[in-house]
This record gives sequence, structure tokens and C-alpha cells, in this order.
Amino acid sequence: MVKVSVIVPTLNEENYIGDTLESLKKQIDAEDEIIIVDSFSTDRTLEISESYGVRVYQVPRGGIGPAKTYGAMKAVFELGVR
Repeated sequence: MVKVSVIVPTLNEENYIGDTLESLKKQIDAEDEIIIVDSFSTDRTLEISESYGVRVYQVPRGGIGPAKTYGAMKAVFELGVR
């Protein structure tokens, strides 16, 4: 079976990140990885993300493109690009 890496760029997503991670965990296998690439959120996005046991990185704000690229460089498995 193919293992996948899911990259989620974030910036102040406190109200949505928990639901997003819950949904992703239901859709992927336990061996797959979820990578959060956060642009130094000022809310609880980072804290909530870390509570789900996913990989979390912080990068300077530069937009969604650079965040996805950074996540892809850190990914271990195949990427499902959208």
C-alpha cells in the first residue's frame, strides 16, 4: 500500500484546525503522516496541532506556495498534490 504525506499550511486556524485534523485522521491510514506548516500563528493553532501528534514546522509568512514547498521537502512519503 502507498503511504502518503498530507501537508496543511496554517495561519491562525484555531477555530478549524481541530476539525481538519480529525477529518484527515479518518481519511488516511495510521502509517501515513500529516505535516502542519504554520506561519507563526498568533492564536492556539500550533498548540492544538501538536496535541494531535502530527509533525509541526513553523516558517516565516510567505504565502501558501512556500509553505507547501517546505512541507514537501520535509515529507517522507508520496505526496497527493491538490
